[in-house]
Amino acid sequence: MASQYPTLFSPIRFGRLELRNRLIMTGMAGHMAPPDGSVTDREIAFYERRARGGVGLAVVGAAYVHPGGRFSNDQLGIHTDAHVEGYRRLAAAIKRHGAVASIQLHHAGRQTNSRVTGERLIAPSAVACPVKQEVPHALTVEEIAEVVEWFGQGARRAISHGRRVRPGRACGPRSSRSPRPHPRASVAAPQNRRQLPTGVAALPRRSLCRRSGAATP
Repeated sequence: MASQYPTLFSPIRFGRLELRNRLIMTGMAGHMAPPDGSVTDREIAFYERRARGGVGLAVVGAAYVHPGGRFSNDQLGIHTDAHVEGYRRLAAAIKRHGAVASIQLHHAGRQTNSRVTGERLIAPSAVACPVKQEVPHALTVEEIAEVVEWFGQGARRAISHGRRVRPGRACGPRSSRSPRPHPRASVAAPQNRRQLPTGVAALPRRSLCRRSGAATP
């Protein structure tokens, strides 16, 4: 097959990151975690098999950055330092076979329900998800900063065990960029919609700078 698709199976570089090929296993919900969101041996075996099979990049997740942002009781979490060792083992299993380990950080926002989270839902605006049909609490600008911090702590934990970080969906890094579900003028204003995705996007670089002692750009 490699001879039929030489480009697909050739290495590719993104800055300092090099993949052995262009095969990417995207993040998906494996539904193999216990209620606390920790990494299980079953999860490790699942991703190790894909790395052994030849993918260049394996994206783990989605992993919730706060318990109030999970969409199921068997979703991976990265909201506590107690989970770091499990992710370290998972990353090592992926890298053992020549693949690059990545992770999708996630907060479900309005795309879950309080029966699962045990907390009130949050979103950029108080507009219910058409599927879940539960009206979330509308985040204030100050609360958006708190959500950014959750993603920051998740990024710190991910980087500590050698993973690349990909911001997830639902609560804001992507959904907040759209004005359609956000009728509130204060949050729907373009400069405020950008606050969450741009803040989250800068977090991995800041975490690396703190670890190295370099100045944050």
